Amino acid sequence: VISFGLPSADSVLQASLRADSRETPAGGSVTLTCSVDASADWRYYWFKKQTSEYSKSFMIQSGTAEQNITVSEEGIYYCRGGRGDPVVFTEDSNTFPFSVCKQLHESSCT
Repeated sequence: VISFGLPSADSVLQASLRADSRETPAGGSVTLTCSVDASADWRYYWFKKQTSEYSKSFMIQSGTAEQNITVSEEGIYYCRGGRGDPVVFTEDSNTFPFSVCKQLHESSCT
């Protein structure tokens, strides 16, 4: 029997999302990093949800080995990890609400 170290149904892992900034001036971008605290070979799935309360999420990148993604559009972002065949997914990461300052030279978005 080959063991890939996949979690059992009782111990599903959760992806973690972090960002290099919460807000950016108009025309700027932010880098998001998705990670899973487990062994290697994870692929990452990226999702975006509009900021309205009832908007649906949609996938913006599927199954990439790259842990980082750069975004410049407002929205609520999250990720999940997946590996194996068939793919076993982690729980969704924490969400990251990203906003763009309306004026290029604003010192902070409030």
